[in-house]
Amino acid sequence: MSHQSRIWSDVVSKLARQLPTVFDKYQNPSDTRIDLVECVKEPISNDYVALLVKSYQRNVQLFKMNSSEIPIVIEKLLLISEIDRAHDFLYKIIIEHFDSATDIIEPLIRMLMRTCPMVNMDRRNELCKQVISSLVRKLGDSKCNKKLAPLFFDFILVTLDLHVMEAPKCAERLLKKPEFYPWKELAPKFKDLVRLCVAYDTFEIKTYFSDLDSLSEILELVANRAKANAPIFRATHDEALEAIYRWSTASTDNTSTKIRCAHVCKMGGQLLQLIDQKQVTADICSRLIKALEQRVIDNEDEEWSEETNQTMNSFFIKLAGQVGTYIEVLKNLPYEVHGQLASFILTALKRPHQNENGQMSFEYSAAMAVWFKIAQFLNNTADARLYEPCLKQLRSLACDDEETKAFDWSTTFWSIAGMKIPDMAADHVEEFLSDLIDRKQTHMMALLPTLYSKRPDPYHARLDELIDGMFSGDISYVSSLGHLFWAITKEHPELITEKQVNHIFASLKDYNGTSHELHLIFQGLGFVANAQPHLFHNHQDVLLRFILEQQNLSAYTCLQYYLVASTIVDGEKRANEALTLFIDLLKRDSGIANDIRKQIFYACQSIGIINKQALEAKKADFEAFNSQPECRTLLDFINGNKMSEENQAAISRNREEIAQVEKRVVKTEKNVNMVTKVVQRQELKMLKYQLEQQGSDAEFADLSTSSETNPSTNDVAIAWIDRIDSSLDTIVLELQTVTNLSARVDSVDTRLNDVTEQVQVQAKEIERIDLKTLSYVPAEWGRQVSKLLNQRADNDWRLLGKRFGYSTSELRHWALQSDPSMSLINEWFVTHKTDEATYGLVKMLDEIGRQDVAKIIREAVAEAGELIPDDMPFEIKRLPPIFLSYQWGCQKAVTTLKTHLEEAGYSCWMDIGQMGGGDKLFSKIDAGIRGAKVVICCINSAYSQSDNCLREVHLSVSTGKQIIPLQMEKQTWPPEGALGPIMSEYLFIRFYDRKSNSDNYWPADRFTELLGQIRYHVAPDPDMISERYKDWFVPHVDNLIFLQPTSHDKNGKQVELKDDTPLVVIHPQVMISYQWDRQTDIVALYKRLTQLGYRCWLDIFQMGGGDSLFEKIDDGIRNAKCVLACVTPKYTKSINCRREMSLADALNKTIVPLLLEDTNTWPPPGPMALVFTEKPHIDFRHPNENIPDGQDIWSLKQFDQVLARLKIAVPEVQTEKPRKHLLDMKRPTTALGQSEHKKRPTRVQSAPSVPQSRACSIM
Repeated sequence: MSHQSRIWSDVVSKLARQLPTVFDKYQNPSDTRIDLVECVKEPISNDYVALLVKSYQRNVQLFKMNSSEIPIVIEKLLLISEIDRAHDFLYKIIIEHFDSATDIIEPLIRMLMRTCPMVNMDRRNELCKQVISSLVRKLGDSKCNKKLAPLFFDFILVTLDLHVMEAPKCAERLLKKPEFYPWKELAPKFKDLVRLCVAYDTFEIKTYFSDLDSLSEILELVANRAKANAPIFRATHDEALEAIYRWSTASTDNTSTKIRCAHVCKMGGQLLQLIDQKQVTADICSRLIKALEQRVIDNEDEEWSEETNQTMNSFFIKLAGQVGTYIEVLKNLPYEVHGQLASFILTALKRPHQNENGQMSFEYSAAMAVWFKIAQFLNNTADARLYEPCLKQLRSLACDDEETKAFDWSTTFWSIAGMKIPDMAADHVEEFLSDLIDRKQTHMMALLPTLYSKRPDPYHARLDELIDGMFSGDISYVSSLGHLFWAITKEHPELITEKQVNHIFASLKDYNGTSHELHLIFQGLGFVANAQPHLFHNHQDVLLRFILEQQNLSAYTCLQYYLVASTIVDGEKRANEALTLFIDLLKRDSGIANDIRKQIFYACQSIGIINKQALEAKKADFEAFNSQPECRTLLDFINGNKMSEENQAAISRNREEIAQVEKRVVKTEKNVNMVTKVVQRQELKMLKYQLEQQGSDAEFADLSTSSETNPSTNDVAIAWIDRIDSSLDTIVLELQTVTNLSARVDSVDTRLNDVTEQVQVQAKEIERIDLKTLSYVPAEWGRQVSKLLNQRADNDWRLLGKRFGYSTSELRHWALQSDPSMSLINEWFVTHKTDEATYGLVKMLDEIGRQDVAKIIREAVAEAGELIPDDMPFEIKRLPPIFLSYQWGCQKAVTTLKTHLEEAGYSCWMDIGQMGGGDKLFSKIDAGIRGAKVVICCINSAYSQSDNCLREVHLSVSTGKQIIPLQMEKQTWPPEGALGPIMSEYLFIRFYDRKSNSDNYWPADRFTELLGQIRYHVAPDPDMISERYKDWFVPHVDNLIFLQPTSHDKNGKQVELKDDTPLVVIHPQVMISYQWDRQTDIVALYKRLTQLGYRCWLDIFQMGGGDSLFEKIDDGIRNAKCVLACVTPKYTKSINCRREMSLADALNKTIVPLLLEDTNTWPPPGPMALVFTEKPHIDFRHPNENIPDGQDIWSLKQFDQVLARLKIAVPEVQTEKPRKHLLDMKRPTTALGQSEHKKRPTRVQSAPSVPQSRACSIM
């Protein structure tokens, strides 16, 4: 053979050249094995091996005959370090014929697992590069039997254990084989995997990128798999934590240089994810916090290269972020750990906050990752005070170094900790006020009003500055100081002086901004007006300007408080003046909003309760407005007529409250003047006494001298002393009188203060009554017309409604109202201009033969000095309730949308098919918007650039239409340009679908969401609904708790009727307010509450009927005992959700916030902050909790807190056992079949009836 003689070597070489196929065929099959055995005997003949390999490569049959021998050959070659020859056999034979080698894959891998550790250390890197790499590449790309997965995983461990540069790449490639490994079964082996990866920290790599980066890729894959397979976390926890401990030790330690290498830092970032959060303890947090602080200290002294520093810092920043996560997981940290956190934060804050390149420094980045998690988990004052040095340092940075971001840090802490631990926050009130007043920083504005009751003195000390600077900033500043002014005046209106009131009104007189930000200022002035009405005698004109020019309801409320309080103080004269002013306001044809008109009648009633004679004298003036329901109630009160039970109850409560006020209130101004005079008189007497005292002292000295020579002077001295004693007694008595008068005035001020609360309560009651009244119909003729049309006839209000074009369902809904014709006419006037509505009504009345009614309207209009034209270019018909605003680029999609909406029961106005152009088309668009209830803005990128589209949006906003924006393509929100400020107030619906191949342009669930949003404002027309959208308003939700109705079978046996139609709750108990993007979770919550015995009302089950969904929602909130607010960022921006929370808060309902998504701060920013300020939330964000399959977020332990709150609010429900059935439910009539209408099923009575139960409403 060639290895035994040089001659033979030459022979083999020549043979290889002349007969390259010499080993392709064998006469005797056993000879093939002989050649395989001989070729691996040392010394190895490369030519011999090459000839064999090429023959086996060419001849698959030869390979099949000897496939079991090939792994043996490779093993022998590896053991003698012939890596290249082993690679030839593997790559050119096994991999070449891989499809035929399936039977030898397992023995091949087992051979490699056995052999690789025996290869010399200096050849292992080549082994990985030549042999293992080729094999794992083929295994990774080929389909393999999943039974081999555990073997593959063991092979990965063996490969990593080779501890060479090439090994991690091979292991990574095989580990990333998709959909192959049974991760949960392999979980125990991940401990070894992590240990082997960590062992590579002994490699000193000076470059940022290297082959060892595969280690972090492996650990990242493990972390991702662990998220779905919790046992992996338990297996990796100890190894990962130990490595983090070791790597995060002080970088100046000469024995610990590992963390300086990039591949170790990268591994560290992934290992942090493999620490099992369920096993994290306070001790673990403590050790990691110490490491962070030490790194901050060392970072200042070290002189590593910039790249090394960045690498190390990136690891420690991730470590800080993980510590922040552990704080969230543990929630309650020991006092000592809080101390360590405070020390770390303070150490970081003392370092520069920016690098030379302007980027945030490592120290600040690490501190920030922890700081923003601390406040929400502070539970006592002792822990919180540990952070006062940090807060002091932040204040120094903000005020002295002008680091404005320090204000953000402070705000984050105080906005949460200040609410939880107000006693500590109260110690810093001076600082907060200084920031607000001196630096115009409004960051503490949400907290300051809540701290007022804790320490009012600092507020009082700066009251002059607060009032002087109230109008010196931007809109947000005016609003912020106004809020503080409101908080002070609500508690102590007597502190406000005449000078301060005059200053406020002087500023208001020159104020040119909107009146929205003045809301709280006017409310605060209202409190002052209740207590000190004499301060407002000269400021009625300013209030009237805001009422008439800006329709400001708060300004009117302030005026009302002043006039009512003045009537109590000044009597009949002020009552007459107030009533005259109110009547003059009512007589104005324009400038007075309907809400204000309603409140005026209520104010007149309050004045009448105080002074009935003055109100009776104005009776004739009020009769001119008797078409308005509120005025009719007032006239009934004047005349002593019998009123409805509801109105009588409201008036009775009003009478009782005013009567109590009259008994307690004395004449405030007269008392103040009297006290002033008494004090002045006493001051004069004291002065006189002092002068007399001085004179008597001199005379007494003379008397003392003369008494020695003349004893008779003693009698004179005694007389002087008696006079002094008598004067002192008189002064003491008079001073006591002054004290008593002062106490009486304080009592009067306190009692007058109550007027504010009483009026507010009465206003809410009137608001509730007003929800059932109509006010758009002109008062001059509305009452008479509705009375005539309500009388049953062939041409009554129903025929009028049909001629106008209203649907049968709308007419049926109005027929259920107490005044159906008024409802119809009001709807007509709401959707048309007044002149057009009047003309159209008279014209239609003439056509249906109701000239008697038309005559009343004509005469009333003529008496008002106006005329109804004989003809107007105006089409007399009910306009579609939906207006589609779009840009022509998406016309096809909008046309399809119009078709679907009309099939769902909503007629739409769209400018396709509208004849004419220019002004004529604009006129039709104007009418279409005015006649609509809802405007749907179909927004694409060109929409905001279109002048016509902008015109439509502005008209919609100015006419108070409900706007629903649809995103017709991917774009930023809010859109750029002039449309941005308007649309930023609305939540859009993503109405495009890039994945669907259907004819529709939108995802199916988005169209359902759109229908639900429209339903809030408009009921669908059942006559228009096509078969495709039949009963779309009846939800089809699987696995809900449906109460099954009962019936009887043919044998008379009672059975349950099984269907998927949910039942409507008549007497619910809890209201759940939510935004539609979390509807799935809310339905799951509904299911759980229903199972526990709570009666639940869902808006998605209330879509039927002809009334507005808002009316049903309003009833739900007003009747609820408790409101669950499911808070998300979208929830805080939703206009509908804001309305719900405002109403719930105004009605003093128990509100329990459930935080479903992160809002950055608590309370969440925006208008809802005031509602949620003092309400602790229940955290359902569950960022790091693994929810078991088949479970939802309500399966978390936080749900127990929800039940605990509900038990307080709804104590009559016992939640120990789930309820299968509930009472007081019925099926929606829209969902009943024809046969079921005839015979309604009975209910299973298995739950106790609770008297006067409230609403459980899911919104």
